[in-house]
Amino acid sequence: MNWLNIETNILHAPEFIGSKPLARATWLCVSIWCAAQENGGRIAGARDWGSRQWQQTCGVTKPEIHAAPLLLTWEGDDLIVWRYPLGHQVEVHARREAGRIGGHRTAMLRAKQNGAAAPVEAASSRLEGDGAAGGKTLSSEGEAVESGRMPLLRAVAAAGTPVEAAGSGKQGGARSSESGRMPLLRAAAAAGTPTEIEVIAYGRSPQGSVPEEICRVWWNEHEARPRHVTGGYTDKSGLLVADWRAALRGFALRWRNYESQRAAGRNGTVTAPRLRKMKRV
Repeated sequence: MNWLNIETNILHAPEFIGSKPLARATWLCVSIWCAAQENGGRIAGARDWGSRQWQQTCGVTKPEIHAAPLLLTWEGDDLIVWRYPLGHQVEVHARREAGRIGGHRTAMLRAKQNGAAAPVEAASSRLEGDGAAGGKTLSSEGEAVESGRMPLLRAVAAAGTPVEAAGSGKQGGARSSESGRMPLLRAAAAAGTPTEIEVIAYGRSPQGSVPEEICRVWWNEHEARPRHVTGGYTDKSGLLVADWRAALRGFALRWRNYESQRAAGRNGTVTAPRLRKMKRV
């Protein structure tokens, strides 16, 4: 993607407000690089990167990455970018695939009208077997994403692209915004709405490491909130929760920080604020 779509509501989110300006700038640089790579906000194997590699890719250093724990979290060796616009990336992939298939079908219709059999066969072979031609379809995008363990885009690839609405001219292109884009987004949202058992199972895994009590609280809280227009979970700001695993880990991190602050207050270890001495006039 050549642009990064950021909703202004996230500027008031606790994760963004609770981070220092340097952490916010680091998150923005990493988000822009992920948008250019279209990796779904997940950088596979980034834990082993050195500062030089971070500087050459995202323009930040490794210590700056670790200094933004609320905005940049870890799932195993993969870095997860907070609030990455995954829904917009899915939309871009769907439109790209619809345009590619529509172009092939237009070429086939023109070839049939002109009575040329060879171009028709060539176009149909490209439409059926994209792997040999080197083009990228949504399914091949899904397989590329599979290596990065991104279940949302796998669901989108499984949902497929409605070719009839996408490649039937201007009227078909207008209908594709509803009949083509929304089913894909709904499929992605369905993959991002786990059951309570799935949330607890992930919390028990080494990647999650979230207590069962926190998993139940997180799941009940998101089940009680209104759903997104795509059917997925929403956060306190009403935005789509694209990666529920990252949201669960962030919720657990805030929970632990809050509990540690409460424990420190009960033990009397919290430093009292200093009072300024008033100058005598």
